[in-house]
Amino acid sequence: MINRLGMFSLVLLLVLLFGTECLAHKITVFGYVDQAMVKTESKFSGGRPAKGCQLTVLTGMSPVIVGRTDEKGMLDFPVPEQHIGFDILVSCGEGHQGKWRIDTEELGRPPEPYISTGSPQKKVTLPVQDSALQLMIRAELAAELGPIKHQLAELKQDSVSLADIMGGLGYFLGLAGLASYMRFRRDGK
Repeated sequence: MINRLGMFSLVLLLVLLFGTECLAHKITVFGYVDQAMVKTESKFSGGRPAKGCQLTVLTGMSPVIVGRTDEKGMLDFPVPEQHIGFDILVSCGEGHQGKWRIDTEELGRPPEPYISTGSPQKKVTLPVQDSALQLMIRAELAAELGPIKHQLAELKQDSVSLADIMGGLGYFLGLAGLASYMRFRRDGK
């Protein structure tokens, strides 16, 4: 017959083993702007691609784009017409979801530069239209910086290692051992 402490330890061990299962379903979302397209990649915390998950683009509280990730956990879509910052929400059901924010500055629409014409006393400013050179530079920068942003996002993600799990189990086994010792000492007197 298992005593109370043994039963408590068994239940605690089962909760810990199945509790780490929940951490394995966290979704990491990454997105960046490349020319007029937003490229996204979604993964579970173990690195597996989040296949067939619903991806929603939200500006404020209203969805602008809704789609599904492919076999690699990726989905590309055009930059929303509003050209304002937006959130990318990826959901795989049962509360498993991740989020990524794309700010307005990343959309490649910087404020238009102004040039000055006229005499020093009276200046007239005219907006300079985007030239082909500016568009080429912007496209090249986006292509070069996209993979770097992706690597930074992967470094930022929280992961649970085997050492973390074993340390947690050791902590709880130590508490169970302390409780057993105290009970043995109390019953021994």
